[in-house]
Amino acid sequence: MTDGPDRLGGCPLGSLASELADHHPAVRADLMSSFARWESAIRDGLQLMVDRGELDSGADPAYLAMALLAALHGGTLLAQTRQDTTVLDAALDAMIERIALHATTHTPDTVE
Repeated sequence: MTDGPDRLGGCPLGSLASELADHHPAVRADLMSSFARWESAIRDGLQLMVDRGELDSGADPAYLAMALLAALHGGTLLAQTRQDTTVLDAALDAMIERIALHATTHTPDTVE
């Protein structure tokens, strides 16, 4: 997002999705692929945290990644509409708190 005194921009990918996805199936497929790559990267990072013992085994990386991406895009849209990033901060803070509920007290082994 571009945050400034006169402008709060949104996500270009989200803007394309809202303008074109309903009317252009080929574009929708490309957008879905782009969102899927982004979601996959988040999911893979969360899965790595589970694998390292930083998140408990009850964490669902796929679900959490989907929800985090939804919070990001929904928060971005509302922030752009309101011209205030508070709603985006709140959405992302809520998701970070949700993920943190799965945090363990396990300290990963260090490699020496």
